Amino acid sequence: MELLPLRALNEYVYCPRLFHLEYVQGLFLESADTLEGSAQHERAEARRRKGRTSNTQIISDEGPVAATMEWPTLSRTLQLSDDALGLVGKLDAVEEIGNHFAPVESKHSKCPEDGRHFLVEGFELSPLAWPGDQVQLCGQGLLLRANGYPCNYGYLYYRGSKKRVKVDFTENLCEVVKKVIANIRAIAEGPMPPPLVDSPKCSRCSLVPICLPDETNLLLHKIEEPRRIIPGRDDAGIIYVISQGGQVRLSGDSLLIQSPEGDENRVPMKDVAGVVLFGNVQVTTQALHHLMEFGRSVAYLTMAGRLIGTASGLTTKNVRLRQLQVKVFEDPSKVLLLARSIVTAKLTNQRTFLRRSGKVMEQALEELKQCAEGCNRAAHCDSVRGYEGMGAKIYFENFPSVVSNPELANAMKGRQRRPPKDPLNAMLSFAYTLLLRDMVAACAAVGFDPMIGFFHSIEPGRAALALDLMEPFRVLIADSVVVRAVNTGMITSKSFHLSPQFVVLTDAGRRAFLKAYEQRMDEMVTHPQFSYRLSYRRIIELEIRLLARYLEGELSEYKPLMTR
Repeated sequence: MELLPLRALNEYVYCPRLFHLEYVQGLFLESADTLEGSAQHERAEARRRKGRTSNTQIISDEGPVAATMEWPTLSRTLQLSDDALGLVGKLDAVEEIGNHFAPVESKHSKCPEDGRHFLVEGFELSPLAWPGDQVQLCGQGLLLRANGYPCNYGYLYYRGSKKRVKVDFTENLCEVVKKVIANIRAIAEGPMPPPLVDSPKCSRCSLVPICLPDETNLLLHKIEEPRRIIPGRDDAGIIYVISQGGQVRLSGDSLLIQSPEGDENRVPMKDVAGVVLFGNVQVTTQALHHLMEFGRSVAYLTMAGRLIGTASGLTTKNVRLRQLQVKVFEDPSKVLLLARSIVTAKLTNQRTFLRRSGKVMEQALEELKQCAEGCNRAAHCDSVRGYEGMGAKIYFENFPSVVSNPELANAMKGRQRRPPKDPLNAMLSFAYTLLLRDMVAACAAVGFDPMIGFFHSIEPGRAALALDLMEPFRVLIADSVVVRAVNTGMITSKSFHLSPQFVVLTDAGRRAFLKAYEQRMDEMVTHPQFSYRLSYRRIIELEIRLLARYLEGELSEYKPLMTR
C-alpha cells in the first residue's frame, strides 16, 4: 500500500470500516459537518496568513496553562512524508518556539468534557481530546521528528469549545500510532471490517448511506430494528435540458443553463445530482470537467429519449468490488440465484401493481403468481427467462385496464418498442430509458461496472448490470409514472406526435412526463425490510449497495425490493 495520509489515522481510530470505505474503496460523501469543517479550515488559514490573533483557553493534563493565549503570529504549513513511518500529509500549522516545533491541528467539534480516559490499542490516552485526534496529531509529530524537527508535543484547537488542548507525545501515544499504522496496513489488504453495532458514532458519520451499519446488522440478525439515520432524500436533483440549441456552462460554483432565446437558469453545484441532455444541447468543457470532478454524470439522449451514453469521472478505487463482480457473475450457481431473485421480485411486483387496480381478472393474477413461483424454483437461467417472458405477456395484456383514458388504453396492443407505435408504449420506453440512466449512475457510484451483468447477456453498448437491477423497479417506478401521468391528466392524447411509423411525446408532453418521473423518484415510501421511509432514488442506491455486500461475502443472500 502507498503512503498513508495522516487523516487516515483519525478515520481508523474512529471506525476501521470508515477507513476501509474512504481510503481503500475510495468512497466519500460530503455532509453538513464536513462542509462546515472545510469552510472553517479555509477561514482559519486566511486569518493565519494575515497574522491575525484570537484569544483561546489552553488546557493540558496538568490543568489550564493560562487563562488566555494569543494564536501565534508565526506559523507555517509543511508537507511532509517518511517512508519508514509510511506516512504523508500536510501540517496546516506548525508553531516554532525556540528550538521546538509544535503541530497545531484545528477541529470543527467540541472537545470531550466527561473526564473519562480513552483506551486505544491497549493504551490509555488523555481524556482532554478525542483519541483519533490525538493519534493524528502525534502522527504529525512523528513526521516532524523524522524530518529533523524537534517535537515532543502539539496542540488541538476545538472550535466548538474554543479550547486549545496540549497533547504530549508520550511513549504510549507514539506506540499507539505505530500500532494503528500496522493495523491499517493489515486491513487494507483484507475484507472490509464489520459495521459497528448500535454505535452513536454512526449518526454523525457522513458515510452512513454507504456503510449501512444498521441495515447490514439487521440482515445479519445482530439487531432487531434499524435506526433511521440514513437521510430519506438526496438534497440534490437531476437537471434535464431539452431546449434544442441550449447550453450548459460553468459560472463560479454553479451551472448556468442557457436557452437559445437567451433565458438563463442558475443552479448551485451542491444541488446537482446529474445532468441529462436531449438532442442538440451543448455542455462546455469547463462545466463537464467540474461535473466529473465532483462525481456528477452527464447523460446524452436523443430527442426521442434513447440513451446514447454517459460522461463521468474516473471510476472509484474500489477495484476489488469489480473483481468480485466478474468472479461471481462467472459462477453459474450464483448467477442462477441472483437471476431467480430479481425476476421473482419483478413478477411479484407486477402482480401486486395489477391487483391494486381492482380491474384485473383473477385468472391473470393467478397466472402471474404461478410464474413467480415457478421462477423461484427454476433450475436454469433459460427457465428463468421463460417465466419472465410469460409473465410479461400476461402483464402487458392487462396493463391498459389500469389506465383511465380509453383512447390511450385501446391503442395499446401488448408491449411494442423500437419504435413504439402507441402512446402508452412510447411513455413506457421513455420511462425505462430514464430509469436505466439512474441505474447506470447508481451502479457507477457504488463501484460496479454497469456493463457486466448476470442475467441480461453482455453485449457491446448494453448496460447489462443496470438492466438486471432495474427489473424489480420497472413497475414500481416507470410503469407507475405512466399510469399516474395519464390518470391525473398530466398527459393526454394531445401530448404526442402520431405517425404510422412511431409515436413520440411533444416538447410539452416530455416536460410534463419528466416532472411526473422526478416526482415519483422523490416520493417517500416505507422500505419493506427496514420499515423506515426513503425516496425511490435513495432506495435504488441502497439496494445496489446491498448487492455489493452480498458479493463481498458480508450478506448470505440478496433479496431485491418487493412491494407489499
